[in-house]
Amino acid sequence: MELEISYRAFSSNLTGLRRKAAGPLLLALYLIRSFKTLPAFLVIAMLTMPLAWASSLPDTPQRTHFINHADGTGGVPDHPSADGEGKNFSLQGLDGASHQLSDWKGKVIMLNFWASWCPSCLAEIKDLIHYQSRFEGKGLQILGLGLDSGHKLRNVQRTFEINYPILLADRKLLETWGNRSGVIPYTVILDRHGHVVYRQSGPMTMDEFNDAVVPLLAQ
Repeated sequence: MELEISYRAFSSNLTGLRRKAAGPLLLALYLIRSFKTLPAFLVIAMLTMPLAWASSLPDTPQRTHFINHADGTGGVPDHPSADGEGKNFSLQGLDGASHQLSDWKGKVIMLNFWASWCPSCLAEIKDLIHYQSRFEGKGLQILGLGLDSGHKLRNVQRTFEINYPILLADRKLLETWGNRSGVIPYTVILDRHGHVVYRQSGPMTMDEFNDAVVPLLAQ
C-alpha cells in the first residue's frame, strides 16, 4: 500500500508541533515531496521519529547564565569573563570577504555558533532573522559562525534568506568563546564595549532574548 502526501497541506499544520522537531520534520517533508509516493510505513516512520527525538530533549537550554563583571554588569558569575573577551578574530564570510569582529565595534553583538546538520540550530534561525530585522536600527548585529563547509552553509543561507553575515568558524574558535563541550547552537552576547555578558548552550527563546539582549540595546 502506498500513500500520497501533500507537502503543502501538511506543512501548514506545523504550527502546533514542538519547535525542537521543526528541523528534522521539514527535512522529512522535503524527502516525502521529492519522492511523491512512499510506502505508508515509511511515511509514518519519517514523521514520528523527529517527534520522538524532540520529546527526549530537555525543555530548557543546558546552560544559561550571565557573566558577572567587576563593574557590576551581569548576574550570577559562572565561566570566567576572559573567555573570548577582547579577542578579535578574522574570518572569511560567505560573501567571500574577510571580516573582523572589530568591524562591528560599538554594536550589541550576538555570536551564534551553528551548523547545517544541527536541527535545533536550523529551528532557531527564523527567530534570529526576526531579531536582526527588528533591532538592527537599535544597534544589534547577529553573526552566524558556521561550523560546517561553505557550500552547506550557503545552501541554508539561501533557503532561509538569512539577513545577517555568515562566517566560517571551527571548533577551536568555539572553545575560545567558552564552549568546550561542543554543544550547539551556542550563543555569546557582547555589549557595546565588547564585554561578554551572556552565554547560552541551546536555542535562545524570545523571553531569554528580551532579558539578555533588549536591555543592552537601550544603553
